[in-house]
Amino acid sequence: MSPSGSPSQLSIGVVGSGGDGVVLLGELLARSAVLAGLHCYMDKVFGPQIRGGESSVSLRISQSQVLRSADELDVLLVLQWSDLARFHDVLSIAPDALVICSSEDDGDPQACGLPIGHRGPLLSLPLKQLALDHGRSKQARNMVLLGAASGLLDWYPQQLRAILERRMQRYDERSRENNLAAVAAGRDAVASWQGSGIPALPTSNGNADLELASGNELLSRAAIASGCRFMAGYPITPASEILEYMTRRLPQLGGTCIQAEDEIAAACLTIGAALGGVRSMSATSGPGMTLKSESIALSGMAGLPMVVVDVQRCGPSTGIPTRTEQADLNLALYGAHGDSPRIVLAAAHQADCADLATQAFELAGEASAPVILLSEQQIAQGLATVPRDLVPEPNGSVPGWPDTAIGADRQVQLTGLEHDDSGRPLSDAASHQANSLLRNARVNRALSRVPALYEGAAEGELGLLCFGSSYSICREAIELAGSRGVTAGMMCIRMLSPLDQAELRDWLRGYRHVVIVEMNYSGQLHDYLRSRLQLPELTMSLRRSGGRPWRLAEVEDFLVRHGLLPAGPPELQP
Repeated sequence: MSPSGSPSQLSIGVVGSGGDGVVLLGELLARSAVLAGLHCYMDKVFGPQIRGGESSVSLRISQSQVLRSADELDVLLVLQWSDLARFHDVLSIAPDALVICSSEDDGDPQACGLPIGHRGPLLSLPLKQLALDHGRSKQARNMVLLGAASGLLDWYPQQLRAILERRMQRYDERSRENNLAAVAAGRDAVASWQGSGIPALPTSNGNADLELASGNELLSRAAIASGCRFMAGYPITPASEILEYMTRRLPQLGGTCIQAEDEIAAACLTIGAALGGVRSMSATSGPGMTLKSESIALSGMAGLPMVVVDVQRCGPSTGIPTRTEQADLNLALYGAHGDSPRIVLAAAHQADCADLATQAFELAGEASAPVILLSEQQIAQGLATVPRDLVPEPNGSVPGWPDTAIGADRQVQLTGLEHDDSGRPLSDAASHQANSLLRNARVNRALSRVPALYEGAAEGELGLLCFGSSYSICREAIELAGSRGVTAGMMCIRMLSPLDQAELRDWLRGYRHVVIVEMNYSGQLHDYLRSRLQLPELTMSLRRSGGRPWRLAEVEDFLVRHGLLPAGPPELQP
């Protein structure tokens, strides 16, 4: 049994083709576990095709909070073996994992990614035939597989039933009956199987204070709770769910959401709404962020608040739009013509999306400047358990931007030209210098408003420094270091611009060795920090391109190779 298969933790992977209901199957397992009082993290990874292709999910169920997928899967549910081959880099299967698959699939498990030395139980079922016989459709294969998995794992029957009934409320009676029959058929098909070898996780009596939510959903809800009543966007993976959520929700609150003709128009509409005194935002990913750069500079020059969410993905260009990366940092910091100061925030995990969305609107209004909020595919589309009351429901009060309301006694003077306090254009060097100072001063007032996240010892042998989703792997890495006698701590920077250099220097002084961890090829965070302050001599950079989340084994391997961490027992070495 893999380490993640301990009684306190279990990891499950599901793989199949687009349209097979892979994500639905994963969500049903995840939400029933949460209803049973457990914590859950669920990654979604899709093929880059517009429609069809392959899909996978990876669940990590635990008795305590988890913020990333496990390094290895204890259970693998396969709807089609050929799709597993496309996820060999993100779904690592434990040698003793339980595997449930289709006996009607002629794919070669080893050729498709099942470890050659796999010694765990492998159960083949006629998923399609069972789906046709009981679910009245081959599309019910995922429900048969759900029933088989829940039967073998003794998967919280009451909670699963409740989640199924809740999910199927919108179905007609016949569809509900067919789906439930397919689940029952899968459970009956494994009734004679002599146990899975997977220890069941103890449950609580249910925890009504937890819910499962994605970063995109939490960010959208927090934006609305913060008074956002206008959004303009253009569909782009992996930010589209924000636009979809706001399209449904904003009109219910008297707000407006517009799918613009392109990214530039979306940015300009956002600025126009701000001019009218409405808290407004736009959301995009790397290519769209590039197109918005001119409008972001206009926001700064005109002194109008603007919130832009950049959900990062693998680039450049179209890249791998369905995979995670942290490579838009330079674009967020420097993507503008002229001196264009802006506030740049980076969310560390799903719950942090809500916190930083709230702060983004406050800071944009106070600074009358653009705020860029960085998220990532892993955070944005992944699901995690968060407190149910994390984001308050919107109340009747809808705050606007300060000093931008237009009235009969106010004359509108808005320009992208250099201008005086009344908005009249200027062209002399002295005024340009004075206004550059003013624009930077407004942004710099945000300094220290968004503190970093700290974990572990405040001083010691090893310090890990990161931003964004690298927080979760660094947190586990310092726990590993502590278990091997190395005093370690970490700092996750959430406000990247303006950078609190004093806070950073104080933290750096506490460690003999510092490793900057980031998911981009060029080491953008490392280079940015080095350009702003003197890094300690014993500072290293751990970086790689995105495409898959960090694994603890690769961070451990780096630290061991550089003499920063003693090797573990042979059976636990990466």
